[in-house]
Amino acid sequence: MATTRRAFLTHTAFAAAAAQSAPAPDWGGPVLDIHLHPRREPDGEFVHMQGCGVTHAVILGRVTGQDETQARMKQHPGRMRFFASTDVAAKSGESPTSLLRQAARKGATGFGELKSHGRRRP
Repeated sequence: MATTRRAFLTHTAFAAAAAQSAPAPDWGGPVLDIHLHPRREPDGEFVHMQGCGVTHAVILGRVTGQDETQARMKQHPGRMRFFASTDVAAKSGESPTSLLRQAARKGATGFGELKSHGRRRP
């Protein structure tokens, strides 16, 4: 059966509308998301949590965006924690150890996704 572009777009739009109107799942208890990345949209982290039925989350974010992420977290006290990440192979600027210590002083409660961004394996 051949699908026309118009039929595809109609079905896709219908599916997107149905997904947006679906209620958040009720998991029967608290749900912790331990791998939530900062979102670009204002309050995007919380909107994502609400849509998935998540009660608490650990946000894995770069140290460079910590202040912005923590400002968003303050809008929903007790719902999110910040784990800091940095490029451990970066050659310029401050050392990764120094950046992570600063992040901890500023309220990071852990570290995650410590990897080399931009370096390719041979």
